[in-house]
Parts: sequence; C-alpha cells; structure tokens
Amino acid sequence: MCFILLAIFIKAERQGQSAEVKLMKTSLQTRLFQHFILTNGEGFTLIELLVVVIIIGILSAVALPNLLGQIGKARETEAKNNLGALSRGQQAYHYEKRVFFNGSNISDAIGVNTTSRYYHFTADISADANKALHTAYAIAPIEDGARDFAAGVYYTDAVYSQTICIANAVDNDGTTSSVTAEANGSCTNGSKIQ
Repeated sequence: MCFILLAIFIKAERQGQSAEVKLMKTSLQTRLFQHFILTNGEGFTLIELLVVVIIIGILSAVALPNLLGQIGKARETEAKNNLGALSRGQQAYHYEKRVFFNGSNISDAIGVNTTSRYYHFTADISADANKALHTAYAIAPIEDGARDFAAGVYYTDAVYSQTICIANAVDNDGTTSSVTAEANGSCTNGSKIQ
C-alpha cells in the first residue's frame, strides 16, 4: 500500500504540480522513507516467505524417503520377531514331542500368533525330527517397502540352532517368499542375519 502511495506522489511530481503540493509531497515522501527505515521490520516480505516455502519443500523431499524407509524397516522387524518366536516355539514343541510341528495350524499347536497385517507366515508341512523351515513374505512388498524372510530351526546332536534369512531386495510378488532357508542352515536368494 505504501509503495502505491509513493508511486502516486512521484507521478504527480513529474507532471509539474505547484510548489506547495511538491513541498507537501516531499515531506510526505520523507516521512514515508523514514517509516520504512525506522520501523522494526514487522511482517515478512513475499521473497522471505517464498524462500521459507522452498526450504521446507527441499527438506521434506529429502526426509520423506528416509521416513518411508524407516516404516519398511519397522515392518521387517515385526516379521523377524514373529519368525524368532516361531523358531523358539518350534524348539519348545520339539523338546516335548521329539519332533518339530509339521501342520498348517501352527498358531494353535505351539502358541505363537502368526497373523500380521503386513506379512503372511507359512508353516513347514515337511518338518521332521531334525528341521523345520518357515517363511514370511510381505503381502504388499512394494507399497510397504518390506523384504521377505525365511527361518530354519534345526536339531543336531542334541543341540538346537536356528537361521533367519532376509531377501536381498524387495520383490514384486507378494504371494510367495523370494528367500528360503535350507536344511543345511544356508540361505537361497538372501543373506543370513542370524
């Protein structure tokens, strides 16, 4: 608003107004400039606001992928924890029965909840006295940024051991696990994390 008034006064001065008007305009111009100089800078200019918006945009563009990656890691932690509990439950079942559970209703048999919003857990129907293999595959791997997992529980020479494998990358499938734990304790299409 002040700039508009200043522009009006400058235009009037150029058109050759009377000396009184010029004097009044000059004193008004002086007051206007003093106002701008002596004020303590209340408010923000449009440029300052644009700079702040651009900085916020850059920071959010950098932070958003990191945030989404952390969400995927949290979901992967859920799968690792459930597979670990499943392995410990299989060990307890084997300790009592001398054979690993080999049915499809593993939650009821060993007391481990395998329902998840983000993962589907499969039971090993070929488990025997020496091994039990399980998988956890992400239901929506691309959207969740979650990789598949596999676990193996082994009983050799009166000693229990377990292997947990993680897929090398997020797959596009969402219906089967891209990584498997082998009977010898190794991983196929993934790396051993435990």
